[in-house]
Amino acid sequence: MAEMPAASGLDLELRADLADAFGEKEPATPIPTSAPVARRKPIRQAAADIASSPVRTVAVACRQHTAVTLAVTARGLVRRRATGSQIIEETADWQFPDAVAPWVHVG
Repeated sequence: MAEMPAASGLDLELRADLADAFGEKEPATPIPTSAPVARRKPIRQAAADIASSPVRTVAVACRQHTAVTLAVTARGLVRRRATGSQIIEETADWQFPDAVAPWVHVG
């Protein structure tokens, strides 16, 4: 099974995709960093005092992970794809061959 990429890897990919979409060479999105609580509190108080201008545009972007599973079952090969809350299942039923493959009798 393939490993899911780390969140930081997805963030970098998303930033690069946004930069491509808006024709920017370097993405202009902030990178969050953690700070101690003692440092965050005065910054939040100062930010609350600043008058903000009305929001003109809000962009929401996210990546949605898609999982694909392939299984050998009694009814045939089953491929199940999960995208968000949607699940799509496709089945290739077992069939009897018209002739036996030549390599079956070798060895």
